[in-house]
Amino acid sequence: MGIKTDFSSEGRHIVMDTIVTCLTVGHDQTLLISAVAICLIGIHASFSIATHAARAEGKAKRHWALLSIFAAGCTAWATHMVALLAYRPGMLSAFEPILMTISLLVTIAGIGLSMWLVIGRRDRRLRIYAGLILGVAITILHYLGQASYFVTGRVSWDPKFVAASISLGIPLYIVAIVISGERNRKLRALAPLLLLVAIAVLHVTGMAAMKVTYDPRIRLPAFSLEPDVVAPIVASVCMGLVLLAVLGLRFAIAARAQMRRDQNRLGELANLAVEGLAVCDDGIITSVNESLWRLTERNHAQLCWQPIETLLPGLELEDMADQQEYDAELLCHGGGVVPVRVLRRDVLVGSKKLTVVAIRDQSERLKSEATIRRLAYTNALTGLTNRVRFHDLLSRRLARQRLADHPFALLALDLDRFKWVNDTMGHGVGDQLLSQIADRLRESVLLMMLLPGSAATSGLLPVSWTPR
Repeated sequence: MGIKTDFSSEGRHIVMDTIVTCLTVGHDQTLLISAVAICLIGIHASFSIATHAARAEGKAKRHWALLSIFAAGCTAWATHMVALLAYRPGMLSAFEPILMTISLLVTIAGIGLSMWLVIGRRDRRLRIYAGLILGVAITILHYLGQASYFVTGRVSWDPKFVAASISLGIPLYIVAIVISGERNRKLRALAPLLLLVAIAVLHVTGMAAMKVTYDPRIRLPAFSLEPDVVAPIVASVCMGLVLLAVLGLRFAIAARAQMRRDQNRLGELANLAVEGLAVCDDGIITSVNESLWRLTERNHAQLCWQPIETLLPGLELEDMADQQEYDAELLCHGGGVVPVRVLRRDVLVGSKKLTVVAIRDQSERLKSEATIRRLAYTNALTGLTNRVRFHDLLSRRLARQRLADHPFALLALDLDRFKWVNDTMGHGVGDQLLSQIADRLRESVLLMMLLPGSAATSGLLPVSWTPR
């Protein structure tokens, strides 16, 4: 076991020494740094234009989406070509133009397919497939680019480094695409950085896999392009990426300014509303109106930048249909709960789609409905259930008895000479008598339910009298 451990440790040192030597000795450091800068600028341009495409409508949306795909493909291609130009094999080198062009087209096609799979969708499984397609496309770009690189010598490949470049690079692309569609903003911000790391890992390990040996008998093909010819072409592509990055930055600044204006206007209108309003971005509250402050007994700082589920537990915003009302419970300060009706609507603020959640307090409505229900089913004088409710309960008991053979008993009480009380002592005394009888009946039923061995069932209280 000790021998294996030592060999493994020695092997790791050899791998690291090979990679470090490839970077420090085998490459021009200035061009390597330029490749990193081009990659960063291109990623920014691609993401900015893709974001602008998501905001656009109709044909403009399609045109900007195609431009973002083209920019992303050129970014990967230009980064790889500058890194190849930075390579110093110690002998004459050149590039095969057909393979160079094919590598660019494969990259654009792979990026286009991966973006088509994920745009407008939140399915994580589709993003995994998109990341896999992107990783494979960039891997093909890298090795086609290396295959197009001719030297006056022999080229050999170390299979361990080739396997390492694929097994490390492709998973990084998958993770980057997956987190690019997550709700968490901080997590989404890591996606461009992971793409940069994936490109760097693939290139470094791939270049470390390539070994060149000078052979004076080998000549460069006549149709190959020298680095002095390829460099201006790559530089032109890089300048185009810089211009696209500036254009994307302009779009981003204009979108933020428009969003601020629309948010201010939306906030002014929201404060005029009687209902509580919460503006959400991917389920996170970004703004609330004063009515919601009062309803929840919380201030603006306590409400904003919290998931909407903290206010409306059990309510999934994505599952709610647009402009359809739902019953929910609103958590207030101190743990109190308010019954509410909730309605959602997607609005365009600036050029970004946000969700406005309207929250209407239902406390008074429910109290009114309970009062109406009580008045409809109870006797105003005695508080006992009235004739309508009596018939309803009786029909339910009969139906239950027919279905499940649950027997029950009905006790009917008659109040004799009640008309004489009204005629001789007045209706006021008659009303008092009925109220006292109702109270005693309620107490008797409650006492019977509390006695040991009694059936704890809801009895039918007497609800009407036949005066005599």
